[in-house]
Amino acid sequence: MAGELYLPVRLKPRDENSLDGLLNNGVDHIELRMFDLNPLEKLGIAQEDFDFTPYLQEQLIRNHQNAALYDISDVSIDGVYITEAANSLLDKIEKYF
Repeated sequence: MAGELYLPVRLKPRDENSLDGLLNNGVDHIELRMFDLNPLEKLGIAQEDFDFTPYLQEQLIRNHQNAALYDISDVSIDGVYITEAANSLLDKIEKYF
């Protein structure tokens, strides 16, 4: 089922949200699911929020797949356990706000 495809970028059909709908009716829009909204921006995101290169896209997909496949205690991103990365991010958020 197309609605169960959990990738950072999804193609959305013009009509029925199914693979057949996508095949028969084409793409209406894409859905970007890999970033959070920036509350300081009117549209929720600014160009400065990310550096979107093909390499980073591949890395995001790998990280997404790793997070989906493993027990959270075993997941690492760029060699750092996800719990450590999350705590580091929360510390930065706390300092910022």
